[in-house]
Amino acid sequence: MALNNDLLQDFKRMTRYDLELYLLGVEELSRRYYPGIVAYYRGRDNRVPSLGLKLLDSLVDESKRLDYIIGVNVSRFETTDWWDLLEILEDVKTKLRTMQNTPKWARTSLIRAKIAINPSSEVQLSQGQTIERLLGGNLGYKNEHQDWYDIAIHNDLREEDYSLNGGDQLTVAASGGFAFTINSIVDIMDRETMKGKDIDRKITWENDDIKVLSGDDAFIQDMEILATLRKGDNPEFISNGLSKEVAVGQNINSISYPLLMRQINETFRRDDSIDRFAVTKIERVQDGVFIEMEIYAKSREVFMISKVL
Repeated sequence: MALNNDLLQDFKRMTRYDLELYLLGVEELSRRYYPGIVAYYRGRDNRVPSLGLKLLDSLVDESKRLDYIIGVNVSRFETTDWWDLLEILEDVKTKLRTMQNTPKWARTSLIRAKIAINPSSEVQLSQGQTIERLLGGNLGYKNEHQDWYDIAIHNDLREEDYSLNGGDQLTVAASGGFAFTINSIVDIMDRETMKGKDIDRKITWENDDIKVLSGDDAFIQDMEILATLRKGDNPEFISNGLSKEVAVGQNINSISYPLLMRQINETFRRDDSIDRFAVTKIERVQDGVFIEMEIYAKSREVFMISKVL
């Protein structure tokens, strides 16, 4: 639907709200400022797009105000033209929310409102440990004698706050060969969020809402689902999972263990939140196959799962 100027003027006359000015602001944000916001959150530009972010926040606030105005006047919108206009406004509001979640879509890590491209984690300095020694460990930094300065700035660490007594809590992003992106997760990346979020398989209510898992619980549930996934269960990737030849209900003596292992490998390698995994135990149990796996997450933690297939 092309926006009719007469309809916009009627809206202003009925509600005393300048809808045309609001839509021009959204167009200006999309055309002029949003590319800079994306470049900033993806690490291509170190300059903070303050004007664009300020305009985005103000337009999100305006969209909330507009929701209230529409709710008050909804009974006056009697023709289909009005409903088409309201649908456009709903799409605009969704677009603004998506823009506001750009750091999640870019999968960046926010450290004290600053951007780091690689996932971050909370690290506590040990007694006698300097920031240089921390970075020279397993975080992938090659020039820790220079990089410690950036870490201190990102954490707003003042000289008087830092000592060799240990206990200082720092948020540090991995560097060097540890740079990666987890495409299966849409969130600001840190050690917990990179494990994903999911609705509990056992649908239950918690705090007047459906229970949602995060962190370790979400990751373990994801791994257990992958271990027992059947071909066709995932409508987006119907070839992913175990085939009927190795599924429950088949003759245990006819199961091909090489086929089982190959399909498990194919299934788990599709999940990019996993760094590596290994089957530590596999054996027959009555009418099924018991399997135990050791899974190394990208968060550098190790998880054990065991299931009967």
